[in-house]
This record gives sequence, C-alpha cells and structure tokens, in this order.
Amino acid sequence: MATVNYLDLIQQGVEVWNQWRAAHPEQRPDLSAVYLFEQSLPGIDFNHVNLSRACLIGADLGGANLAGANLSGVYANNANFGRANLRNADLSASNLSEANLTAADIAGASLEGANLTGAKLDKPVNTSPAVPTPAAAPERSRSLQLLPAAAIAATVAAVTTSTVIYSAMQSNLNELAAPMSSAEIAALAEEVTQTCPMPELSPVSAGEPDHIYENGARFYGKFADGQPADGEGTMIYASGNRYDGSYHRGQRSGCGTFTFINGRRYVGEFRNDLFSGKGTWFFENGDRYVGEFEYNKCSGRGAFIFADGATEGGFWQQGQLVNGDLTCDHIESPQTTSTSS
Repeated sequence: MATVNYLDLIQQGVEVWNQWRAAHPEQRPDLSAVYLFEQSLPGIDFNHVNLSRACLIGADLGGANLAGANLSGVYANNANFGRANLRNADLSASNLSEANLTAADIAGASLEGANLTGAKLDKPVNTSPAVPTPAAAPERSRSLQLLPAAAIAATVAAVTTSTVIYSAMQSNLNELAAPMSSAEIAALAEEVTQTCPMPELSPVSAGEPDHIYENGARFYGKFADGQPADGEGTMIYASGNRYDGSYHRGQRSGCGTFTFINGRRYVGEFRNDLFSGKGTWFFENGDRYVGEFEYNKCSGRGAFIFADGATEGGFWQQGQLVNGDLTCDHIESPQTTSTSS
C-alpha cells in the first residue's frame, strides 16, 4: 500500500483532507509532533487522529471534529477550538493557555494536567476527579450569622492589598517598558551571544543518516527508542530546513540553531521544541532581533538591530513591543522534532 503524505493532504486544504478521510474511514493518521503553527483549518476532520505533542499554537480549528483524538501534550496556546467536537479526546498535559474553547463539546475529554490559564470556556472545567461535598454540620450554620462583618473586613483588606500590588506591578512594567539605550542593547546582545555562542555549522556526513522518517526527514546523531537521544544532533527536514543542537527527551532543548530555507535563522535556547529563553532571530534582509523568547514569540527584554545600524528595544509581551509599534508576533517557527516537513 502506498505511503500517504498526510501533511501534503492538509496543505491542499480542509476540503481535500475531509474528502480523503471520508473515503478512508478505517485509517487513523499519525500526526504526532506535527507543526501546524497558526494554520487555518476550520471544520477539519481530525477525529481519532494522533496529534500528541503537535504544535497548534495560534491555529484555527473552529468547528473541527476532534472526537477521540489524541491531543496529549499538545502546544495549543492561543488556538481557536470554538464549536469544536472534542468528545472523549485526550487533552492531558496539553497547553491550552489563552485558547478559545467557547461552545466546544468536551464531554468525556481528559484534561488532567492541562494548562487552561486564560482559556475562554463556557463554564469551569474540572481537570481532576470531583470531591464529594459532605452534608453541612449544624454548628457551622450558627456561625453564618457572624460571617458578613468578617467578610466585609476581609474584602476591604484584600482590595487594598490588591490595589497596592497592582500599582507596584504597573510601575514595574512601565519601568521595564522604557526604551533601551544603545549601550543597553549592546550589553544585551553580548549576554545573548554568551548564553548560546554562534556555532560554525559543519556539512552533514555523506554517509547514511542514523534515522530516516517516513516523510523523508533525516536525523544525524544518537537515536534511541524512536526519537533523538539526549545530546547533540542534526535534523534535516523534508522541507530543507535544518536544526543543529541539543536534544532532551526527543525534543529540541538547550542551545541550538534552526536554519530556514528562506534565509532566516534562530540561534539560541530551546525548550520543549520551541524558541524559549535567550536567542537571536536573523532575518533575510539583514535585520535581527536579540533578546528573550517564549513559545516562539519575542517575550521579555529584547531589541531589533536593523541592517542600517538603527536600533529599537524595550520590553516585549506576546510578540509586541510594549509602548512601541514593532511586532514579531508572526515569527516563522520551526517544525517539531519528529515527522513534520
């Protein structure tokens, strides 16, 4: 039987993919660790598909059929699951922070260990077994008459404390958001370079790779238990993109270099397969961003150093320069470690 290139089908559009699924209902595609960053896939049929550890950050899966799908460990912060069918899906240990789950059907879904920080939900979701509520004790009911006064005093104290904390946080953010001087940018660039020094990439061996994935991706380095072993390795993806650097538990972790075929390059820290930590993002036009990253986005202290020598830096949140017009929200991000192309 001919090998099916699932990613190629997806790239042809939702309609083509759904028609193929309808014609092959017996197949359960394995898309584990696939890279679908910010892809528009509303209404796609992913029922019972293996999407474990997939990168779905910012993806539009509104109205998608994900019933029974394996989404364990998925990276789906800022993703749209509005009106999606997630019945009996495995979402354990997934990152769903800031995701839209409005009107999604999550009946029977496993959300154990899921990160739902800031997620949009129709109603609260229990991620652990419910605890039975004991019957009220008579002694407790008598104390309820004394609760209002105590509650009011506690509320006033809490509001006062919260106001002080908020004011301090806002003051701290304003201080962080102040524009960086040329000297501060130069010092930051040096700090980033020292964290992960710029490597000299050597040509890959002319010999056989240590592992070849079904989609043509080639891995050079120690390979064990179906994934890159801890240590250094090189991955040449089917698309021509390349990663050289450290792996941990099968994922990019530590210092590494990701080189894109369009001329862009990231040199810096990785965590969980993503740009995360200190690094430098090189653009094909000679511009570069140096600073901190989180979830493939500029986040924290950072600065743009433009090809003409001009600079602009400060504090970044979710890919946006605070109190500025610069954005790197749509950084082209790397594939996940395994079979994506």
